[in-house]
Amino acid sequence: MNINNVKSGLRVRTGDLEPTKGLLATNKEQRREGAIGTVLKTVHATGPPFWWWVEHDDDSIAPYTIHELEPLEDQSPRLKPLGSPKVKVDSKIP
Repeated sequence: MNINNVKSGLRVRTGDLEPTKGLLATNKEQRREGAIGTVLKTVHATGPPFWWWVEHDDDSIAPYTIHELEPLEDQSPRLKPLGSPKVKVDSKIP
């Protein structure tokens, strides 16, 4: 995927995972292939390669490179069930 096409709110599926050598971020154990989620924002102080936080549809968060992300055809936002807690995005990202 082109780096210019990645932005907050983009719905993606994760592809083949690359090594995380040199990535100083938490939640690396949450990374998985084939997960569907929403791009939140870039991981601070990275690059290249650049890493992006992705919130999976099960509410876990993990970092991915642009080479590991594929945009979904359906870009409809994920709707959370009524009554789910309101959490600021930044509070979930380490």
